[in-house]
Amino acid sequence: MALILCLYEQEVCGYPLSIFFIVVNEFCERFSYYGMRAVLVLYFRYFLRFDDDLATSIYHTFVALCYLTPILGAIVADSWLGKFKTIIYLSIVYAIGQVVMAVSAIHDITDTDRDGTPDNLTLHIVLSMVGLLLIALGTGGIKPCVAAFGGDQFQDHQAKQRSTFFSVFYLCINGGSLLSTIITPILRGQECGIHSQQKCYPLAFGVPAALMVVALVVFIIGSGMYHKTEPQGNIMLDVCKCIGFAIKNRFRHRSSSYPKRTHWMDWAEEKHEKLLIAQIKMVLKVLFLYIPLPMFWTLFDQKGSRWTLQATTMDGNFLFMFVMTLLSFQGSLILQPDQMQTVNPILILTLVPIMDSVVYPLIKKCGLNFTPLRRMTVGMFLAAMAFVAAALVQIQIDVSVYNTYIVWQFVSGLVKYYLMLSWPCMARNRCSIVESRNSIEPVLQEIYIMTKSKLRVSHFDPLNGNTFTVYRIGMHKKEIMLFAKSLLVPRAIY
Repeated sequence: MALILCLYEQEVCGYPLSIFFIVVNEFCERFSYYGMRAVLVLYFRYFLRFDDDLATSIYHTFVALCYLTPILGAIVADSWLGKFKTIIYLSIVYAIGQVVMAVSAIHDITDTDRDGTPDNLTLHIVLSMVGLLLIALGTGGIKPCVAAFGGDQFQDHQAKQRSTFFSVFYLCINGGSLLSTIITPILRGQECGIHSQQKCYPLAFGVPAALMVVALVVFIIGSGMYHKTEPQGNIMLDVCKCIGFAIKNRFRHRSSSYPKRTHWMDWAEEKHEKLLIAQIKMVLKVLFLYIPLPMFWTLFDQKGSRWTLQATTMDGNFLFMFVMTLLSFQGSLILQPDQMQTVNPILILTLVPIMDSVVYPLIKKCGLNFTPLRRMTVGMFLAAMAFVAAALVQIQIDVSVYNTYIVWQFVSGLVKYYLMLSWPCMARNRCSIVESRNSIEPVLQEIYIMTKSKLRVSHFDPLNGNTFTVYRIGMHKKEIMLFAKSLLVPRAIY
């Protein structure tokens, strides 16, 4: 027993041993999520036989749910179960959802006439929707908990190690995303089946399901080593009560006989602490900077839907353009349509260090004050230009179907994904843990997360269509981003 207790308190290179289980868990979970999501729209289109518009709408509705459920996860974790139990319980739900998705993709379970197509498509659709709901609840529920739980493992004197942990944590997110979006499309492209050989969606969903089970097991193995904090209440309720009381009190004393106050939030002083009121004012001042975020994520997430469907009408021979002309050799590297999504993690993993260590220092040496707000402006402009490029690609496809090379999607994708590098402090690893019960800064992290919860009721594409965006705001108690602070200071953060 003494040996076990000693192991629990052990550190490796100054880092708590427990964080290694959290990092591995995050890598496997992100592999599971992005691997499943990479092939999802093609599964809708070619297995469930939805048309492009319906497949796109359901795909984005699922993504929206994944970013709405963090509200539930944060409230449950902070008010009742705590982060550890919330992660365990919702990871079980998550794993069950992944298994249900894998089962729903087995065409042989309803292929009674053995012609290679499911005869009871309704059963497969129902199973798929149930699986997606469970996945959305699981992945969204644990989203505000895992990173904050990792931060809880560090002591106050380990600020440097904590910062490094969040960087490694974010690296694992993109590493899992990169590997999964390469591997699962390859698995989908294989043929499998008992009675007939078809595209192997069961394997493409089964591997992510297995990785989610591994993530859960790894997290449970480290359970005895974790530093667990008790639930202390969710600040979301305090903020809502404070704002509600201020509005109500202001309306009640709207008569001119009452003295005016500097700010409408000051009407909450009779019931709430001045520190909380001041912090809410700070958040309200920077909220306008979050207004473009839903539109950014609306554009960004097209890589998993419209851009993937666009790639199905293109020639996937990636090396043809570059190799055949020089060597009279037809390239053999064939890109799957859903592998186009690898552009994002590849560019993040390669260009972020380049921008951080080369580009931004050079800009600074040139005497240019490339502030975060200016980066955001450049990034939004480049995002718009990316969809102009996508529209031009689509025009070329309409002229010559299957004669347009998929590499042109990379060209427009390069512009589009630069946006991630132009927006400062968007990576969730740039955060810290706040122990103050009254701190309002966690609001910024959850507002950022929830701006990604875009409920797309109708389809979106560069040439035709529209998007209906629903704003949702949630709050988590301890995990924050230094986004607002960096925007209020006129200097580069890198």
